[in-house]
Amino acid sequence: MSNSERNYQKEFENAPLLKERI
Repeated sequence: MSNSERNYQKEFENAPLLKERI
């Protein structure tokens, strides 16, 4: 897995948390 793919996965997993914050 490339570094960019890991970052994308991290952001995807954090997306729901960011939505709940707003």
